[in-house]
Amino acid sequence: MIITGCGCGVALPALGTLAVDVPPAQVGVASGVNNTALQLGFALGIAIYGAVLGTFPQTTTGFTNGLNHLIAIGAGTAIIGAATATALLRSSHQRTTS
Repeated sequence: MIITGCGCGVALPALGTLAVDVPPAQVGVASGVNNTALQLGFALGIAIYGAVLGTFPQTTTGFTNGLNHLIAIGAGTAIIGAATATALLRSSHQRTTS
């Protein structure tokens, strides 16, 4: 949870800078889309984690095993997100330098 909190603390302010590249007339729309995406992502993440954890027996060992699976899912999601962000940033950088 500490790692997640640190990650959110770093990522969320960076997402706020997305409105800088938007024309002034569309800043409100960009902010709304950004906020909706964040809320949807958090809601889906919590729902998926709850569904996965609910498949394990309700014992101490089952809970521990469930948390181990959730850590693996979270790590996989983070890796996919980082790869996607890197690819998008590279393509955006290539378009601006061409």
